[in-house]
Amino acid sequence: MSANDFKRMVLGLPHSAADYEGIETAAVLAETLGIDLLATLIEDAALLGLAGHPYARELRPLGAGWQTIDAARLTQELQQTADSARLRFFERLRAHNIGKRFQVNRGTATQVIASLVQPTDIVVLFEPKHAAERIAQQAADLTEAAFSAASAVMIVPCHVARGQGPIVALATGPGDTSIRTSVAIASATKERLIVLNTSGESLAADIDLAARNVHFEERIVRESLADPRSVAAILASINERLLVTPLVPFRQRDLQTIASLCRIPVLVTTSGPNTTISGDSKH
Repeated sequence: MSANDFKRMVLGLPHSAADYEGIETAAVLAETLGIDLLATLIEDAALLGLAGHPYARELRPLGAGWQTIDAARLTQELQQTADSARLRFFERLRAHNIGKRFQVNRGTATQVIASLVQPTDIVVLFEPKHAAERIAQQAADLTEAAFSAASAVMIVPCHVARGQGPIVALATGPGDTSIRTSVAIASATKERLIVLNTSGESLAADIDLAARNVHFEERIVRESLADPRSVAAILASINERLLVTPLVPFRQRDLQTIASLCRIPVLVTTSGPNTTISGDSKH
């Protein structure tokens, strides 16, 4: 699939207001590619289920201690959270001429993503600013659901280093989906394209550069990519704005680490249940 084949970005909205900065990074790329944004705020249906359980308790702040869960109050808080998220989402996109839609979906992350996402979508994950939230179950569930979908996934770090610079494709061999996608993105953004070739075979024949007027550079990579820090070291002197890569040879957590270390979005062109199941999955 190339960038021209993408129709929509699906944003798994964070619950913390501090993590909304990345929405603009996603919006800039979506606007450049001419695709729409769909934002989903996922409400955990299990919370309301707990509210109806006579033995369920929650720890309230300010010395209130353990209290029964008030279903009416919980419903009101969920509505307030949704209203605030909607306002923040549209406020962030005010300056962008792009199709945008916000919706609240109730269920597990797996259920919501499976019901929404199409093969022509890009599911966008935002790295939380606070370390504790990065390992929270909600964030982990959304990540696993995104990488289990038959779509592309883009990881946006909490701090993005730059909005301009070369598009970098990591390619593992001829016919790699990252090549077609990165060529189309480089053409749309009018940026240089640097292909990091780990296969040892020439990839120039895979890229129709003349029709897209893309300045292309191919670099042979002989370093091991087993450690995300090795990838970060390779990218250190490029000052890229986006890395496009297939999932293999990485794990989900590797790609999240690369995005965080390099402070750039990482677009994963191939995911789905046949390539990985979890952060510790086999290749």
